[in-house]
Amino acid sequence: MRSSSTCIYLCVLMTLAMVSPPAPAQSVDIAIVDVVSVAKGYRISRLIGRDVINNQSDEIGEIDDFIIDRDKVLLVILEVGGFLGLGTHLVAMPASAIDIETVKGKIRIKSASRGQLQKMPQFNYGKDQKK
Repeated sequence: MRSSSTCIYLCVLMTLAMVSPPAPAQSVDIAIVDVVSVAKGYRISRLIGRDVINNQSDEIGEIDDFIIDRDKVLLVILEVGGFLGLGTHLVAMPASAIDIETVKGKIRIKSASRGQLQKMPQFNYGKDQKK
């Protein structure tokens, strides 16, 4: 036989379950996408690994990755310096600093030299951002 306190506890739980308010409905905003203009865009998967040049057509490095920071700013991670992947230096800069329009298959960066980029602080992927 159950004790009276156990019965009271079960009755209270059953009552709360019956009268608890329903969870608020979540609304989802649906955006209409113009597929014609989206088709003119660039797939990030096709930009990663592309060579990067400056305005003087000097080879700077290549695109390593893209990251959206907490302020929703798109950053491009560039791999600069090195030879055959050795001694490279990763730098992060706003994606607005690059000209996505390709020049002979290469991405142009606005007014920067390899030396300037190598002097920038090294970008390191955080422990939860590893490739």
